[in-house]
Amino acid sequence: MYPLPENIGRRIRTMNFVRFFRKYGPVDLLYFYRESEEPDIDLAGRQPTPEIKTLCDSVPNIELHPDFPDLKPFYQQSGVVVVPILTAGGTRIKILEAGIAGRPVLSTPMGAHGLDAIDGKDLFLFDDDNSFMGSYQKLQDKAVYDSMAGNMKSLVRNLYSPESFQRKMEEAIRPLM
Repeated sequence: MYPLPENIGRRIRTMNFVRFFRKYGPVDLLYFYRESEEPDIDLAGRQPTPEIKTLCDSVPNIELHPDFPDLKPFYQQSGVVVVPILTAGGTRIKILEAGIAGRPVLSTPMGAHGLDAIDGKDLFLFDDDNSFMGSYQKLQDKAVYDSMAGNMKSLVRNLYSPESFQRKMEEAIRPLM
């Protein structure tokens, strides 16, 4: 669906944070981002609060995209998708969308909670700025990048696709017939 970035060195620098802004405040939004020459960040999500808008305006290399109707372009232009969720709730659609788009995922453990993804194989989990930056640095290696992106894409296709769902439903119903 989306080709992998050809120039990893340039594209890896663009991170995509996809959020429902009203539900999560600015603390977890950029909790692991440090001002420096770190990645460019696209923030795409619904209903950003005034505090989030102010925060984004004050940090270089961050571009806010509020209430964008179609997130596919963000997955396409991103080198990495970050899911910095610190509170429980909802489904992990962001990770599944990133996987099907062929993008590696950096997530907090809560962000990936409930998915059958393996840390270090399908995605990288982080819980502080050091583990976040360590995982990000590992993705600078094209072989690691390609492996993580491919593993997540396979995981989504095998466990979370409509075809997988239908196969599981047929297996569950078969004994009842």
